[in-house]
Parts: sequence; structure tokens; C-alpha cells
Amino acid sequence: MLVKKEIELKTWDQDTMELQITHCGLCGIDQHVLNEDWGRTSLSPCCVVGHEIAGIVTRVEKLCHAGVTTTFNTWPNGDTTYGGFAKKWRGGRRYIQKIPKGLSNEDAAPLFCAVSCVYTPMVRWGIKPRSVVGVLGMSGLGNFAVLFAKAM
Repeated sequence: MLVKKEIELKTWDQDTMELQITHCGLCGIDQHVLNEDWGRTSLSPCCVVGHEIAGIVTRVEKLCHAGVTTTFNTWPNGDTTYGGFAKKWRGGRRYIQKIPKGLSNEDAAPLFCAVSCVYTPMVRWGIKPRSVVGVLGMSGLGNFAVLFAKAM
């Protein structure tokens, strides 16, 4: 069940950025977290879903660069970085990626899950042209996997 409520954002440190969220996608993982299908998470009982986030950087600490974010996390000091089904997001710079020129926030937001789940492992494992790639399942991510593999 979705409920509108005010939440406290992550405290500021030298690794923090803040976004005004313009677009947010929801995927199957968000649905499972909301339904607690995998049990209670570190985000329960207050959970802001949405990890396919695009937005405008509104505040940057000294070690950060302008960009866009993709996920949520719980920090060692107990702070929580919530998801993007919100007006603002605050979190660490390691979750930030700059959107390439020519790609709108609207088009970029749904790609973040696919890039982190599908494209990044292909790069990590050295997939090149003519590599043989197996894809199990033609869900949204499976479809992106085929497209990324073909484009590499």
C-alpha cells in the first residue's frame, strides 16, 4: 500500500548529493519490497520504492559531481537513503551517473535498472563483438540484455 508521508533524508557528509526528482521508474523488485515477498528489509516499515531515478542535482558536497542516481541504501551510521518515488533524493555519489547529452530524464530513468543489472556485468566480464551470450527469460531485463549484447 502506498501512503504519502514526510521522511527524513540522509544526513550530509562530504560524499552527499541531493536531487530534485523529475522521473522515477518502478520495477518488479520494488513490488517485491513493498509486498515484503522476501521478508522484511532494512527499509521496513518505512520504504520509499523506486530505484530508476532521474533528476536535477540541487546540492553537491565537495567530493561530488553533477549527475543522476539509481538506488537506495542503508548507511553504517543508520541513515537511510530512500528510493525515488518522492520529490527529493539524497545519497552518496557512488550511486550517481551523468545522463548523456541527447537522452532525456524521462527516457533515461527506466534504463538504470537494466544498465546496473545487465550491461555492467557484460562490461565486467569482457563481452565483445561476436561473444556468445545466453539470456534466460525475455522480461524487460532480458530484452535489454539481448539489445546490449547485440550492440557490443
